[in-house]
Amino acid sequence: MIGGVALGALIVFFIPIFFQYGVLRDTARLMADSLFVWLLFGFMIFWYIYREAKVITRAGLILLYLITVVSGTLFFGYELTAINAPQLSYYLQGQDARMARDLWDNLETDAQVFDRFAYRSVTIFGRTIRARETLYTPLPEWEVLAESYDPIRISRSGYTHIYMDELMWRKLDTDQRAQYDLPCVQSIHEYAQDKVDGQFRRLYDVRLCK
Repeated sequence: MIGGVALGALIVFFIPIFFQYGVLRDTARLMADSLFVWLLFGFMIFWYIYREAKVITRAGLILLYLITVVSGTLFFGYELTAINAPQLSYYLQGQDARMARDLWDNLETDAQVFDRFAYRSVTIFGRTIRARETLYTPLPEWEVLAESYDPIRISRSGYTHIYMDELMWRKLDTDQRAQYDLPCVQSIHEYAQDKVDGQFRRLYDVRLCK
C-alpha cells in the first residue's frame, strides 16, 4: 500500500509537465500534492535514520530539523501581525465590502444578481447565479447580456437584481443609462465615494421589468 501511494505520487508529479487545464496553477497543485506525500514519507525515513544513527549524527539531524522549522515559525509570526487587518481580494473594493456587510445572505434565497464579474456578486451577496458553463467558459447568453446591460432583458432572462459599478456605468451610452430610470428599475442600495475617481456601487431590483 505504501509503495502504491509513493509510486502514484511520483506519477502525479509529472502530469503538469505534459498536461495543462485552465490556468497553470490548477495543474501545478498536483505537483504540490505529490511533494506533500513525499514529505510525509521523508519524515518516516528521517525518523528511521534517527533511531539507528550515532549521537553526533542525531545532533546533526536535530539541528537540520530546527533550521527547517524556524522558517515556518518566522512566517507564522509575520502573519500574526496582520491578522487584525484582513485584506480584500483583488476584485473587491471598499464599497463592495460595505455592501457585503449589509446584504450578505439577506436577499431572497432564489435571488440572481447579475454582475459583470459573476464571482463578485456571489462573494458579496452569497447567492449563486447562472453565468458560466465551466470555471473558464461563460454562458453565451450571459455574454450577450453583459454587453448591453439592458435591465429588461436581464430580468426576462431570470435575474432579479443588477450590481452596477462606475466602470460599467461609463461604458453605457445615454439610451442605456435612461433604462435605469424606468419605474420597474429600483435602486435599493448604494455606496458612493466621489472623491476617489467617482467610485460607486449600486444594487438594482429589476424583478418588475418583465
